[in-house]
Amino acid sequence: MQRRRRVETNSILKLLANIEVCLKLTQRVDASVAVTQYFFDVIPAYLAAVRHRCPLVLYLHHLFPSPLKTKRTFLSGSLHWLSQILVVFLAQRRADLIFSPSSQHMSRWVPNVKIMPLLNGTAKTQHEDQDSKSKYRYSGCFIGRISREKGIEDVLDIWSNVVKQDPKATLAVIGIATARSALALRRAIACHHLQAHVHFLGRVEERVKNEVLRNSTCFLFPSYEEGWAIVITEAMAAGIPVVAYDLPAYEPFRSAITTVPLGNRNDFSEKVISILRDEALRAEFRVRGFGLLERFDWETIAKNEWLSIMRTLKRSSR
Repeated sequence: MQRRRRVETNSILKLLANIEVCLKLTQRVDASVAVTQYFFDVIPAYLAAVRHRCPLVLYLHHLFPSPLKTKRTFLSGSLHWLSQILVVFLAQRRADLIFSPSSQHMSRWVPNVKIMPLLNGTAKTQHEDQDSKSKYRYSGCFIGRISREKGIEDVLDIWSNVVKQDPKATLAVIGIATARSALALRRAIACHHLQAHVHFLGRVEERVKNEVLRNSTCFLFPSYEEGWAIVITEAMAAGIPVVAYDLPAYEPFRSAITTVPLGNRNDFSEKVISILRDEALRAEFRVRGFGLLERFDWETIAKNEWLSIMRTLKRSSR
């Protein structure tokens, strides 16, 4: 509860600080851009666009599901949902251009606004082979916030099934956790009798994260809601196959990963076991992933987004 209050307080402080910045702007503003979908970025950007009579560009990375359909707590899900309704309302009234990974779904919410696909890149330096000297060596790897909506409960059930087929299988779990969620995870690991099979590494440096990825055989990501899931492309860049629940956000790279119906833990387990047992299948996904990643070059993505914004500015000046 204390953490939630801190988050709410920080959000309000960010909103007030951003509004103050907008009000102090005296020079000419050609475009107002909100780089996240959160209200503390969108509201000030909206006000700046109105005040300076310039185009409003929004980056809406994530569409939050209804609080009745999310794995979040009802309060958290409701706050995200209400915030999203406000953001969509402002977008309908004023937005000139929206970048969103779920462009087809976004068009239903904001039908009269130009929507461009939002891509994310990944570092090419991650394309490295496994390190035989690394102290990290895992059958599987999960990276994500330690929370229900990221599928952490599913991860343990899935890995229990994997261990029944492969008693030597080990899983690395990397992610930010509160003291409470970290304790709950450790208790759940013990409850599943997975102490020897699941290693919770917590929050680690980028170098360690990449090393763990490169030295894992399979990447598990049973998340229930995503805007893009950049960690999936990071796993592809590390050369390991990915198994994930089937979400609309994965459309740009669905052909290079294995997806299963949302919440189907048994099917998920079977896919992971198949990958762990089949070296040829792993090699096939490695080739697919590397081939697809050519699209996700940061420099190319930034250039295309800049051109889209410039075209929007040109249209607005007519």
